[in-house]
Amino acid sequence: MTIGAAFGADIFVAAGGDLQAALDAAQLGDTVTLQAGSVFTGNYIASPKTGSGWITIQTSSAELRARVGTRVSPSDAPQMAAIVAPFALPGLIFHSVVITIK
Repeated sequence: MTIGAAFGADIFVAAGGDLQAALDAAQLGDTVTLQAGSVFTGNYIASPKTGSGWITIQTSSAELRARVGTRVSPSDAPQMAAIVAPFALPGLIFHSVVITIK
């Protein structure tokens, strides 16, 4: 996981990286970028944050990010990360937090 500065922090999570640590570290205004094609297996929780704003979760695929306002299709899946839930719970749980997923 690497953290850089922009409007908020850019937190990059590589394949095999710690997605939960990235969600825990992210503050409102930050962007969590998941490596395209990676698979994160687990039940991840996005805990509440104080303040105003949101956390953006996006793919590292520059091609998909450049297609603003365009819906993705199943053929785009290789350019995104997958969150796979091993149990009956959702793969990503949001607790009183607003998050934009791109």
